[in-house]
Amino acid sequence: MDRKKNEITIRSSAAEYLTYVAAVGDNPESVEVRYEDENIWLTQKMLATLYNVNVATINEHISNIYKDNELEKNSTIRNFLIVQKEGMEEKFYIDSAGTSTEEIGNPMHYGTESKLREMNIKYGEHIARRITKQDYEKFDYIIAMEEKNIADIKRIIGGDKENKIYKLLDFTNNPRDIADPWYTGNFDQTYNDIVQGLEEFEKKLKRST
Repeated sequence: MDRKKNEITIRSSAAEYLTYVAAVGDNPESVEVRYEDENIWLTQKMLATLYNVNVATINEHISNIYKDNELEKNSTIRNFLIVQKEGMEEKFYIDSAGTSTEEIGNPMHYGTESKLREMNIKYGEHIARRITKQDYEKFDYIIAMEEKNIADIKRIIGGDKENKIYKLLDFTNNPRDIADPWYTGNFDQTYNDIVQGLEEFEKKLKRST
């Protein structure tokens, strides 16, 4: 007998919580919901799928909710829900580097740290360094935030013979530069732009695998 298109599958991966997966029609997207401690939890990516928007929009709404003191952060965020793991973590090596020498040896900007803490994203210690020619040989993708970055990277590396250099928002339907919050002071906008770009970059990687 054929299974109904509109069905709800309930599975439990541990006794203390349940995960619900609802497959609707022929839609390949599924919305995964965790029930724990008498609360229902969704990742930001799940919320974006549910409301048919991107994660950046969800981030913006959540930030506004906290700023307006409508909800307490500790009661609405769990570490395991901020980033939906795709099971590909071990396949990637990710690093960051600048194009100037001005910040070499400095730690992460306090504004960046503040934004990451606000979104409950864990981060380690990172000391600024400048990109090198060896980085070009080592990495499959070198992703810049703006056109000037790309020009500087090509000047340092000596071109882009293997077509590895991209601008992050070129993966989206609205290619543009990402403003440097060191100048604008708007870490929220920069964060949302980066999330949007990374979402689309992830889709590109999945299509190419």
